[in-house]
Amino acid sequence: MLLEALGLAGLATMFIGGLSALAKGSYRVGGTRALLSKHGTPSATSHRTRSRSTAGRVPSGAVAIGPSSGVPRSQAATYTDPADGEPDILIRDRSGKLHAFNAVCTHAGCTVGYQSGQIVCPCHGGAYDPATGAVVSGPPPAPLAQRRVLESGGRIYAVPR
Repeated sequence: MLLEALGLAGLATMFIGGLSALAKGSYRVGGTRALLSKHGTPSATSHRTRSRSTAGRVPSGAVAIGPSSGVPRSQAATYTDPADGEPDILIRDRSGKLHAFNAVCTHAGCTVGYQSGQIVCPCHGGAYDPATGAVVSGPPPAPLAQRRVLESGGRIYAVPR
């Protein structure tokens, strides 16, 4: 059996390695996907916009993070915040409104995901409100920081703070 082959030391190493991967965000909570590539690394189609693009509705300095179709209603995606390189989570609620937050749990620094209508931290079970980023349950001491995003011309943009 696996336990006999690994022995106690091997099992402990697997367990600790799994916790390490979880803390680094290597494991994802179901229901969240990358809008771009893993952790939102910009794809070749991502670009900085000019103020005249998309009928002038997109502010100067905004960065295209993906297509609007990449985040259907009641689903979420992750991307890398262009301002600080941190993972962010983008949620489209049932009404179609977008909400974006820093995806780093305020408790232990794990990367959060979206599951069953809540933002959830896989490390210690903390949960956040997907519309406000407020703590709903668990150990997080503070809400998630909100991020500015907008949708224009079939694209979603991260707007600088």
